[in-house]
Amino acid sequence: MTRIDRVVLGRLGISFLVTLGIFFGLVILAELLQVERYTALIALGGPGLALIGLLARAGRWVLDTLPLIVLIGTVAGLLRLESSREMTMIKAAGHSIWRILRAPAIATVLIGIVAAGAVQPLVVAVDRSLTTGNANAGQKGGFWIEEQGPDHDYVLGAIRVVPGGGGFEDVSVFGLADGSRLAALRARLGPEGWVLSGVTRFRPGVLAENLPTLTLPAATTPGDIAARLGVLDDLTIYELGGVVLANVTDRVQRARTITRLYRLLALPFSLFGSVVIAFAFTAGYRRVNRVGSEMLYGILVGFVVYIVSELAGRAGYAGTLHPLAAVLAPAALALIGGATVLLHREDGLR
Repeated sequence: MTRIDRVVLGRLGISFLVTLGIFFGLVILAELLQVERYTALIALGGPGLALIGLLARAGRWVLDTLPLIVLIGTVAGLLRLESSREMTMIKAAGHSIWRILRAPAIATVLIGIVAAGAVQPLVVAVDRSLTTGNANAGQKGGFWIEEQGPDHDYVLGAIRVVPGGGGFEDVSVFGLADGSRLAALRARLGPEGWVLSGVTRFRPGVLAENLPTLTLPAATTPGDIAARLGVLDDLTIYELGGVVLANVTDRVQRARTITRLYRLLALPFSLFGSVVIAFAFTAGYRRVNRVGSEMLYGILVGFVVYIVSELAGRAGYAGTLHPLAAVLAPAALALIGGATVLLHREDGLR
C-alpha cells in the first residue's frame, strides 16, 4: 500500500466512521421508542442486557442500509479531499482516478465480506436470542398446510409450533379421502410424511378411535417448513443457505428466501457500486471549496440508489423478478453508470 492509498483510505475511513456513527445514533434513538421491549430486558438481565439488545437491533438496521452509509461516507470523504486540495495534488502527480479508486474499492469489498459473513450472523443471533429465539416457536396461532399429491389431498392445521421448530402441537387434519377427521397431540415431518402421535380418528357413525401413531403421505419438505417458520430477517446467511439447500417447493417462499440470501451474498458488490457512484459524482475538479450542493447531491443519489435496490428486492421477494436479477441489477446499474460518468469526466471519452 502506497502513501497515496493510506491518505485516501484515511480520509474516506474517517468520513465513513462518522457517517456510520450518525446512522447508528439515529437508529438507537428510534429503537428506544420501543419502551416495553427494553423495559422487559432490563427486568430480565439489567441495563447491560438491554444495551446489548439495543446494539444488536441497531446493528441489523445498519447492515440493511450499509450501501447507503458507504456512499454518503465516501462522498463526504472525497469532498474533504477536494476542499484540502489533496485530490488536486494527487492528480497533478500523474495518478488517474482509477488508481485512486483502487484502494477504497478493495476496502469496501472486504468490509462487505466481513459484514455478510461475520457481523450479520452475530447480530441476528444475539437479537433473536433476546426476543423469542424463533418468530413462531411456541407461539399460539393458526398454522395451515395444504397437502396435495397424486395419492393424497388434505389440510393439516396446528395451534402451536414446538419450540425450535421441531414439529407442531394440537394438530387437526381435514379433507381425508375416507371423510374422517384426525386430532393429534403432536406432528412432525419425517422421511415418509407427517408422523402424528396421540391420534384420535373421528368418522361419521363410528366411535372415535385412538391410535398411538399414524403416518400421512406429504409433499411438504423440511425446507418449506423452515421457510414458513423462520422470518427471513431472523435467519443468518448460513441458515438461509441451509433452507435453500433443504429444497423449498413453495414458489413464493423459495423466491423470498433466495432473494434474501442473494442480497447478503451480493453485499460486497453493492458496496463497490456505492463507491463507484460516489467517485463518479464528487471526485471531479472544482475551483471553489463550496461543497454543500455536492454533498446534498451525493446524498440524493444515494437515496435514489437505495430506493431502486429496495424496489427490486421487493419484486424479488414477490417472485415477479428473478432473485438474481433483483439483487444484481441495481448494483450493476450503479457500476455501469458510475464508470460511464468517470470515463466522460476524467478520460474525456465520447
